[in-house]
Amino acid sequence: MPSVAALPSRIEESFARRLAPLPAATRRLLLLAAAEPLGDSALLLRAADPLGIKAEAADAAEAEGLVEFCVQVTFRHPLVRSAIYRSASPQQRREVHQALAEATDATARSRPPGVALRPGGTWSR
Repeated sequence: MPSVAALPSRIEESFARRLAPLPAATRRLLLLAAAEPLGDSALLLRAADPLGIKAEAADAAEAEGLVEFCVQVTFRHPLVRSAIYRSASPQQRREVHQALAEATDATARSRPPGVALRPGGTWSR
């Protein structure tokens, strides 16, 4: 009988197998979403644009039932996020983290003086 400790690895591997046939743009969008910890879809879209990822890239991932892109990005299971992130190369991870950092910096620079950005991209005084 397989160990209970091996169960998360097997589940993650099954999600990784479902990722492989997805289009490259979809896998890249999923990696971007996996690297963004708050599920902020507005930030995700700002970061996706310079990478050349179109909004339609989400369709295949949603059809596969891996993630839901709404106001907040929601993964079907935490191990989907893990499978996506672990299947990416270090270079791919750096690229999406760089895009997220640049999108975050652009948002912070556009902030009015004396106003803070709350999670979800809303302003607060």
